[in-house]
Amino acid sequence: MLDDQSTRVQSLYEEALQEADRFKWLESERCRRDVGPQALEEWSDRYWATFLRWKRLEHLYGRRRYIEFEEDCFGRLTADPGDPALQFLTRRFVEDRWENLNYFCGAVPACSRDRLLTWLELLGINQLRQFSPPRWFLEAA
Repeated sequence: MLDDQSTRVQSLYEEALQEADRFKWLESERCRRDVGPQALEEWSDRYWATFLRWKRLEHLYGRRRYIEFEEDCFGRLTADPGDPALQFLTRRFVEDRWENLNYFCGAVPACSRDRLLTWLELLGINQLRQFSPPRWFLEAA
């Protein structure tokens, strides 16, 4: 049975704002004053690209459904989580923010070119560029 997280459609930008607000609160606590919209801008600049890639993986694995991503790719990444090639691919996708070319220049363990192409197409690295970083701090100023 699917849980509420995977069946309810969520918005990347709403969830990102919640994360940015948490960051703003923590930064304000650390500085002992309200740091204001600058913290939202900092979150957007520092964390948006990584946040977006994590959310893409959640969508592909079927953990959370996001309205901004294609419906037909929800839950399509169902390969064995112990697969070293997939672990390598997703780690580089999120942690190092690799682009498509990086995967072809670097060695992906135990992965055929066809399988790599299929996974890269599913990850949609190039399509992620269409999502502009949030600019809430412009509204808050």
